[in-house]
Amino acid sequence: MKLKGLHFADVAAIQVGVTDELNIVQKEKFLEAFQILYDCAKACVYANGAFFEQKEGMCVPHVSSI
Repeated sequence: MKLKGLHFADVAAIQVGVTDELNIVQKEKFLEAFQILYDCAKACVYANGAFFEQKEGMCVPHVSSI
């Protein structure tokens, strides 16, 4: 079940939908994604709040399109 664009009746329905989707994700892929998030957040803290994103396996400063 894809969650994007769906409307749920209540919080319990959201929890069931999200839980079902998370159960589909392989444990290794989830841990890999969480590690990337952690690394980028840590880089952000060390850079006094600058936003970082993952590119080519590394966290790099986000370049604004402004």
